Amino acid sequence: LFAPLSGTHFADGLESILAKIRSLIPAQALEHFAGLAGTIHVRPFAATDYSQLKDFLRALDQGAQECRTVEVQYRSLWRDAIYTTRYDPYGLVLHLDDLFAVGRSHRANAVRIFKVSRVLSATLTDQTFQRPEDFDLGSFFRSSFGIIQTSQEPVEIAVQFKGVAAAVVEERIWHDSQKLE
Repeated sequence: LFAPLSGTHFADGLESILAKIRSLIPAQALEHFAGLAGTIHVRPFAATDYSQLKDFLRALDQGAQECRTVEVQYRSLWRDAIYTTRYDPYGLVLHLDDLFAVGRSHRANAVRIFKVSRVLSATLTDQTFQRPEDFDLGSFFRSSFGIIQTSQEPVEIAVQFKGVAAAVVEERIWHDSQKLE
């Protein structure tokens, strides 16, 4: 489950916690869970190797935790450009095995979402920032579809599926607000 974070300080921390938990669990229970490895397999979704970006990831994470600005060089996919900006990271989001940084870009003077795998460099600065008191990562994405954000008000849509497509759609929760009839 934590495979997307392999090679990062997050994975190291999780492994340390898991080792401590394992030391407290009776041997019989450990054997039971070890046996699950042969019967349960988690397939990653097009995984990204974040071990190559671990220093950038650490700078973004530390910046978010300490409210310190990070100088970021970013490769914008949509603009087909590379640019540098000071960035106030509010937090990180793992979505479909991809990590995204959410924060205020000084260049845009607005909240921007950076896909971590497109960060070319990230350097922690001594400059501090004030995270908006009412900012909450979960709430920020409540009306989004996936990771896509818009400044427009949410729009209610109705979609009708038939046959096998209807059965596939019913199997998942695609959005927190979805209602099936």
